[in-house]
Amino acid sequence: MDVTALTSCEMERKTDIGNEFIKLLKADKNIPASMKVKMLNKIIYSGQASVNKFILSNFPEQIDQAKEFELNCSKIAAIIYPTNQGSTVEISNKELSMFNIDSLF
Repeated sequence: MDVTALTSCEMERKTDIGNEFIKLLKADKNIPASMKVKMLNKIIYSGQASVNKFILSNFPEQIDQAKEFELNCSKIAAIIYPTNQGSTVEISNKELSMFNIDSLF
């Protein structure tokens, strides 16, 4: 799931959370991780038991976002990092104590 696209979709559909996003952006404020996690919670726990695995893109990008996600939504099982050689590396290390997730690499 592309979290940036989901955020835009919520704003276009004028959902409750989408309207909150719009208010923040009109006030020149960033959308906090807690609000993105609130949106993701609705999607991830939509009641469809067969849909229980997700790959997120464009979120989390910073450690505070990762901590918010793990605290209020779900544990991060792995980070998949694409390389310029076309292969991917699955990282199952859950040590998220670094400032930026990219610094794990």
